[in-house]
Amino acid sequence: MRTGAESRITRLQIHLQMIDTRQNKQHLLYILSHIAAWLLILTAVTCLCLPAQVNLHSSICYAEDAAACTEILKKVAEDFAAAAGEVYEDVIYPPVTRKEVYALKSGTRVSRKEIRRRGGAGRWFQIYKIGAKSRVYRRIAGRSYRPGGAVPLSDLRYIRVLYFDFRGKVRTGEIIVNKSIASDTISVFRSLYKARYQIRKMRLVDDYFPSAKTPSWSSEAAEAADTASMNDDNTSGFNYRMVAGTSRVSMHGYGRAIDVNPFENPWCPGGRIYYNQKESASYADRKNVRPHMIFAGSDITKIFKDHGFRWLGEAWTRDYQHFEK
Repeated sequence: MRTGAESRITRLQIHLQMIDTRQNKQHLLYILSHIAAWLLILTAVTCLCLPAQVNLHSSICYAEDAAACTEILKKVAEDFAAAAGEVYEDVIYPPVTRKEVYALKSGTRVSRKEIRRRGGAGRWFQIYKIGAKSRVYRRIAGRSYRPGGAVPLSDLRYIRVLYFDFRGKVRTGEIIVNKSIASDTISVFRSLYKARYQIRKMRLVDDYFPSAKTPSWSSEAAEAADTASMNDDNTSGFNYRMVAGTSRVSMHGYGRAIDVNPFENPWCPGGRIYYNQKESASYADRKNVRPHMIFAGSDITKIFKDHGFRWLGEAWTRDYQHFEK
């Protein structure tokens, strides 16, 4: 761990390197403030050996002993450092960029202080097209995305969001949906973030496919990845797969459905847990209310409905995790 002195020296080096930028006045103020603080600290140390009489800003400070004088100078030095720290924050923390948000690994923890410093939460919610040579495409090709499938690549959008995890910490999330619902999707997750609604995790379902250098899409692999994602309580969207037990493309296959906290909100057709979610069988009992369970009157249900989504927890399928549009 760095000491206070090492940290201050490092920040001074950063500002010395940035003197030629358009913010040079702020950098000079920062440097001069810290030089003044260091001089005052050195003077305080000197007080330990010299008589306790110090001339500070043309005024005489008398102290009964060296320790008292040191405390006075330490307070002044802290005031200088605090003033310099304000300049440091203004210069070192520019608004977060779309490129930075895109590059962050899903699940990265972000402090609310950093979010505030870097332009506010709104800048962390972004929509991206998926290019055929992009990093996202390399993750999904042959896994959740089937070339020549029901939806062309140009109709999909990659979305980055912020969410509160089950411990109340803010993290970055990712999801892919159809471009026709992309704006509504990002608005939904902005509202969930403002409401501090908790989500376990939010990664692409592709992270649950078997690793392979040249993956080749298969219905079985897509179904297995979906099962693994649900049992890991992962919130996800697009996955080109069939409705279980049929040859019909799922709404997830069109990128028009989102599953939220699936472990606590399983698919219970006819009131019984579906076979691929046996691990969360206890949550089929909706009378036993527990955290993160979704109901008709839940905030999340209201938010999704306000943006035109349908919740399948009210349908005969009783798919409590599922929202579609």
